[in-house]
Amino acid sequence: MPESASRRLDRGRIVDAAIAIADAEGIAAVTIRRVAEALKAGAMSLYRHVDGKDALLDALADRIAADIPLPESGSGWREGLHARAVATRRICLRHPWAARLLESRLASGPARLRMQEAGLALLAGDGFSLSLACRALTVLDSYIYGFTLRESALPPSDALPDAVRDVAPAIRPEDYPHIVTAMMHAMAEAQKDGGAAALMEADFLFGLDLLLDGFAAAKG
Repeated sequence: MPESASRRLDRGRIVDAAIAIADAEGIAAVTIRRVAEALKAGAMSLYRHVDGKDALLDALADRIAADIPLPESGSGWREGLHARAVATRRICLRHPWAARLLESRLASGPARLRMQEAGLALLAGDGFSLSLACRALTVLDSYIYGFTLRESALPPSDALPDAVRDVAPAIRPEDYPHIVTAMMHAMAEAQKDGGAAALMEADFLFGLDLLLDGFAAAKG
């Protein structure tokens, strides 16, 4: 690779290419060599900007965190955490690999540190103890990532009715009456405006409100 092309590489372009690969092929496809190929660069030239695959994955996690808005100044803890949860879910659905990556990376870059600092400050400012604030953020993030991982694994909204019909014959009403009733209810809800996506969003917001109510009760 010509030296001039190498100089055009920077960390931002490398992360952009890695995200495009992860979106198209899954996070397992993201390697230094694969990103170098996408950038039409030599693999060794990438090491001037990232130390290796682990550092690259940490950079991807931090880029995702940077897209999550920090709480607005003056917002209460409930409004701030609600907005954070909704934004995080939206981003994780846009990048189906992001929830697992954010949950699994131990190293935190500047954006992830700012996100955690803002969350702790929000709770501490409204009278949460440090212990309760840490637990609340851990539980909240676990809920967001777990929900979006499950949501990302579901068939697309337009394919969901066919998927349900495919499994329905194996679920006999006489053996599983409550499951069959629940499936019929879900199918009916999915036929309404917004389809299955609106149903999943309603489920997410329902669970989120329960969590925030629990945090308020624990705070006393």
